[in-house]
Order: sequence, then structure tokens, then C-alpha cells
Amino acid sequence: MKTAYIAAPFFNEKQISRVEMVKDCLIKLSYDFFSPKDHNPVTPSASYFVQKRGFEENVKAVNSSDIMVAITDEKDMGTLFECGYAFCRKVPIIYVAFSLGENPFNLMLAHSSYAVCKNSEELVTALKRFQEKKEGEKYVGTIE
Repeated sequence: MKTAYIAAPFFNEKQISRVEMVKDCLIKLSYDFFSPKDHNPVTPSASYFVQKRGFEENVKAVNSSDIMVAITDEKDMGTLFECGYAFCRKVPIIYVAFSLGENPFNLMLAHSSYAVCKNSEELVTALKRFQEKKEGEKYVGTIE
């Protein structure tokens, strides 16, 4: 069974809804997954010890994942850190940009991606390709 790390903001209802959509796609394809939202929530007022433990557990989860699914909507700094770390660790990254539309995508994210998806259907396709050990589909749209 493949394991995915879900990198995403989860600070409001819209963000939580996006995470749930990603989880549904992963469950549909029998992926195991780690989501800091569910597995390791750290509140803004958490003690230094709790914050440090949360950071370390998230890093450990990235290290042990087969792939990362990162939601880029709203450009969350924690998500972007997780993506950079995953790239350095050679963990393939599927970016999901639900609000991308025809807008340009970020250069650094585009060229660090296994795939860039705009919706759940594209995400399922990319996850299936990964399960089948096929090469990712590189982003070919405009960049910013």
C-alpha cells in the first residue's frame, strides 16, 4: 500500500473541505495517508515542546511517505516548506491547485512536480499513474 503525506492549510472551512476532497481521492485508491490536520494538530497557543514534537512528527511522516499531495491554494507557508523539504528528500509531489483555472502556476512548484492537478479527477488520474509506477505528467502551462 502506498503512503501519501497531505500538505495543506486547514485553518478555515474552505481549506478543510479541500483536505477532505484529497483524503476522499486517496481512500478511493486505497492509499494510506498522513495529514497533520488529523494526525498531529498543533494549536497556535501550544507549548514549545508540543510545537517541536509536531514539527518532528511531520518531518518523520514526510520522510516515510511514498508521495506528497500538496494543496497550493492560498499559498500557505507551512505547506510550501513541506514541499521544499519533500523535494530535497526526493519524495514525488502532486500539487493540487483547485483555484488555478487558467492562471499561471509557480515556476519552482511546476518544475518540482510529479503532476499539477486542478481538480479531484486529475488528482485521481495522477495517483493512479504513481501506483502504476508511470512517469509523472510535467506541467506545461504558463508560469509566474
